[in-house]
Amino acid sequence: MVGQPLRLVGGGEYQRSFTATINYGNKGGRRDTLQTNDEITTGQYFLFGQAELELPYGFTATAGLSYNQLLYRFIRLSDVPSGLQSRRFQPVLSPRFALLKKLNEDLAARGSVSFGFSPPSLGELRPSAGFFSTGLDPERGINYEAGLRGDALNDRFTFDVAVFSLRLSQTIVRRTLDNGAEYFINAGSTSQNGLEVSASCELVQPVSRDDDPLFLQNLRLWGSFAYSDFRFRNYRQGEEDYSGNRVTGVAPVVGVIGVDAGTHPGLYANVTFTFNDFTPLNDANTVYATDMALRAGRLGDRHTVGKGGVEIFAGVDTAHTERYRLGKDLNAFGGRFFTAPTPRSYFGGVRLKPGW
Repeated sequence: MVGQPLRLVGGGEYQRSFTATINYGNKGGRRDTLQTNDEITTGQYFLFGQAELELPYGFTATAGLSYNQLLYRFIRLSDVPSGLQSRRFQPVLSPRFALLKKLNEDLAARGSVSFGFSPPSLGELRPSAGFFSTGLDPERGINYEAGLRGDALNDRFTFDVAVFSLRLSQTIVRRTLDNGAEYFINAGSTSQNGLEVSASCELVQPVSRDDDPLFLQNLRLWGSFAYSDFRFRNYRQGEEDYSGNRVTGVAPVVGVIGVDAGTHPGLYANVTFTFNDFTPLNDANTVYATDMALRAGRLGDRHTVGKGGVEIFAGVDTAHTERYRLGKDLNAFGGRFFTAPTPRSYFGGVRLKPGW
């Protein structure tokens, strides 16, 4: 439209990487015979463009397009003769359209639809099972999203609410062999519907004065909530039909609440409380990890030294239940879904910032 501000952005990126991966057998905790010796070369580039147009009545429209290309080359040197395998994925065009409406100075609504793909990672194409997955395909999907973002109390309170619906095909899921090694397959499609809410409130936001600084410099209460209804669609494994089951490894409900505080002398504290709902650990949804309430705290002290600074901190992670497991194996062979539990973990450190 003539007379309306129009912003155009474009660019591109090229990446090339080389990785050498050597696996040995394990004999009593010591390195044993050579299992595999691999060299992997990755090449990736993409081009993108985006146009943003300000429309009447507080609307802003955005349209974007990207072009993506990815190539993997894999050489196994431990075989004689060594063999070269490669996988060049078909180029993909990914469009995106979005519309934002500014309702007033403190509130805005938005909506978008985007098409995209997610190629297999290097760890998925060359998993710990030791083979190169030449048949693994990228995930492809279309995502619809709508949201509301705003602030109040002179920007002391901010919030963001979003609902989304993602239809994903060729979903990549994890499998485990009888020796514990993992590999990945494409598993039909999934529908991923959800709600995400985040909010933050500055309870104390003082303005310090050089001659009489206040002791409590900031006190912030924040939180986030996510509801995820992620389910398999058109997914069969042999004679088993897992369509309608929850997607493995995704908790239906996750909530986090935190408090951050800082003082003028440099002391600070961070406290968080996390709730993680029951989580399915296999595609059949016959094994679940129990819900978990985790508390974490961090206490530290920051000081300026010349033009630099020093920070000392320590913290602890614990749980309301007696013991908890952070590591879980999905679709584990032989029912080995859980790692050894721990009652709590501690951490600490010193951070130095040079004054150069």
